[in-house]
Amino acid sequence: RNIVIFGEAGAGKSSLVNLIARKDVAITSSDAKGCTTAVNEHEIWIQNETMTGLDESSRAEVPDQKARRILKKLVQTLMEQGDIHLIIYCVRGERGIQGLRRNYKLIHSQVKSKVPIVLVV
Repeated sequence: RNIVIFGEAGAGKSSLVNLIARKDVAITSSDAKGCTTAVNEHEIWIQNETMTGLDESSRAEVPDQKARRILKKLVQTLMEQGDIHLIIYCVRGERGIQGLRRNYKLIHSQVKSKVPIVLVV
């Protein structure tokens, strides 16, 4: 099963991956800039099932438009393969509503109502 976890830098994506895995499998940072930028796959065993989630890695920042293009392509590819089961959108509490809507619409346009999208603040 594939779970796509996405959100802006410092939103807690890596921390969520570690929480789900019940161990440190993703690099985390204590500052709001975050610490990850490239897509990495984490295989996590949950109740005798392998769940594959995506995280980012390496210290740098990805421009917003580039990150959206990467995310859109990833979701399109997984949807074509019929291999995406859940999308988790991580946001910081102070995030503006326009950005939330724009990113939600981007993902929703790719999956329609075929894949659940969860918002984590």
